[in-house]
Amino acid sequence: MGQHARLSPSGFKAHALCPGKYHFTKHNPSTTNVYAEQGTTAHELLEGWLKGTTSWETKLEFTGSNGTTIDADNIVHVRESYQYVADLMSTMNRSKLYCEMKVDPGYQWEGESVSSGTSDIVIIDPDNETLHVLDYKNGKGISVDVVESYQLMLYGLGVYRWVVANRPDVKITKLKLYILQPRGHHPDGEHRSWEISLLDIMRWDVKFKAVVEKSMGTGGELIAGEEQCRWCSGNATCPAIATKSLVAARASFKPITSNTCEDVKGNVLIEPEELTDEQLRAVMDSSVFIVGWLNAVKAYIEDRFEHKKPLEGYKMVHGRSGRKWIDSDDTVMKTKVLDIINLPHKHIETKKLKTPPQFEKTVKPLVTKEQWIELEKLIKKYPGKATLVQESDKRKAINLTAKETFKKIEQKTAAPDMSFLD
Repeated sequence: MGQHARLSPSGFKAHALCPGKYHFTKHNPSTTNVYAEQGTTAHELLEGWLKGTTSWETKLEFTGSNGTTIDADNIVHVRESYQYVADLMSTMNRSKLYCEMKVDPGYQWEGESVSSGTSDIVIIDPDNETLHVLDYKNGKGISVDVVESYQLMLYGLGVYRWVVANRPDVKITKLKLYILQPRGHHPDGEHRSWEISLLDIMRWDVKFKAVVEKSMGTGGELIAGEEQCRWCSGNATCPAIATKSLVAARASFKPITSNTCEDVKGNVLIEPEELTDEQLRAVMDSSVFIVGWLNAVKAYIEDRFEHKKPLEGYKMVHGRSGRKWIDSDDTVMKTKVLDIINLPHKHIETKKLKTPPQFEKTVKPLVTKEQWIELEKLIKKYPGKATLVQESDKRKAINLTAKETFKKIEQKTAAPDMSFLD
């Protein structure tokens, strides 16, 4: 994964909603999380199937080049999106499919391209004078709308300009944009589309150019809002978010007259029944910002600890530890478990083998002490996620300087039959 453009298609709408975002966050380091890494792995699997370079028999788990693994359930959903694309292609005669296509809508600042990106799937359909632009989303928490999607329209503009430059024989009059989100729930379905004429998307092109000029210039204003602030790296220190949170906080907190933590805990919060309807609305309207801002402040402090700049009175400790089986293969673990205990399958599995914590609750009472000791040898423990607590917490402080590394696992590949796409 290369470095994103300064106003990349995936984050372009946030810059449109908050023109000051670029200059406020441009020096912040990029961040990631396990869900983003799993999304990257899912994209890699979908690309491999579409190109015919990854085994169609991949069913139990798949590990991407980033070292992150997705499970069988996630693989099933990726397969659904693959089938959707395959079915779409089967309705066309002379179409051409591209995966992970580098596109540039054409916006520049000081001679540098600022909004280029990579479109997951592009289909050029000359018979119907149509460009199909599809974007896969692996998330299941937030359903993404396809109608007037800035990201997809920017990809579409980039693809159109590529076609003009490289395929003068192809005439394009419309674009069809798609969101493939098989793990999400949306009123329009997991796979949804929206069509826009070439004339209309050129009207959007003018608006997008204005966003670039406003964001890259020096007069952009910071404007807090749920959509633009959701993934912003500047949340912890953004004055616009702090101001919006403070408006709601003033409605729900009494004036603070003490620096003592215990006094604040007992006397500051106003009881909900004491709030007026206007104050209740203010709190609820800004609840996302209050919680998001507090979480961002906490993440900022945790980052300081990692960079040897601790906050006095606080420390980092391990959270609750977890347990999992020593082998991720369900069949292998069932065999190992049944070598130790002889219980009906209903006691050790539901749809799949129960987890170690479930075993402790339901299986441990049914086996001998010696058998449980042997079962524990099949379980590995891992420390809980590092978390920020007050210095008075009894847990031992930890050192956060060590970075976890991931071992890359090569995939054995055999191409599925893609002849129907030729």
